[in-house]
Amino acid sequence: NWDRMRLRTLMNADEFEEVDRALRQYMQDTNEEKRLLWHDGRGQPQAFHEEGHWSGNGDFHKVSTEPSFRQFLVVLNFVMQSIRCHAGEPYGYKDRFLPEFVRSAVALLKLYEHVNQAMTTPLPLPYVNLVRWLLVLYMLCAPFYDNMDAGVWANVVLPSLTGLALLCVDQIGTELENPFGDDPNALDLQDNITTLEKEIMRMLQSIGDTAAHDQFTWLPVPKFMQEGTLRPFNWYLALRAEVSHI
Repeated sequence: NWDRMRLRTLMNADEFEEVDRALRQYMQDTNEEKRLLWHDGRGQPQAFHEEGHWSGNGDFHKVSTEPSFRQFLVVLNFVMQSIRCHAGEPYGYKDRFLPEFVRSAVALLKLYEHVNQAMTTPLPLPYVNLVRWLLVLYMLCAPFYDNMDAGVWANVVLPSLTGLALLCVDQIGTELENPFGDDPNALDLQDNITTLEKEIMRMLQSIGDTAAHDQFTWLPVPKFMQEGTLRPFNWYLALRAEVSHI
């Protein structure tokens, strides 16, 4: 719900409805969530600051895995529509720069496909079983090749360190298999999003586009979201017109 509300503060009601339909939930919003978040069709991000309604661990919601259109494609379509609308306008950009935006969108789409492939493609089960069985076989056979005259260091310490090193390499490979998510070892994507928001606002300020700069505002981040990031994350960007009622 927090991610949905954040999207809601960056787009109007019609755009958000199209994006939100791409997330097909088996578990619908409760009556309390509808009252706090969506009762009047406007974004209500202040509800996440109320104590007792939201927790740090959060609830898991089952979503449909049936093939359907994805949220990213809807958002990208809205972005490209906005870019095309301002081509050739006095306040916009020259038509000859439009192919550059298209190429950037294509590159972004390819990057999204690579990330999606990394998240959804599992390691082959025979490969995983082969690695684990070889590790177990090594640790079971190593004691039979010990030389009792070599001492404790050669017979106990070194084989144990070798087995531990192999197990650590296997665990590292498991962690690196999917670097996306909310795990402690996952990439801190929230830091990248916050950095991008600050760079965009700084860019608008540097070029003197006060009209565009004034269309956005900063909102405080709920406490339970701040606890889930490694770096300070106190503010996020929102459209002023969508949160003017707060």
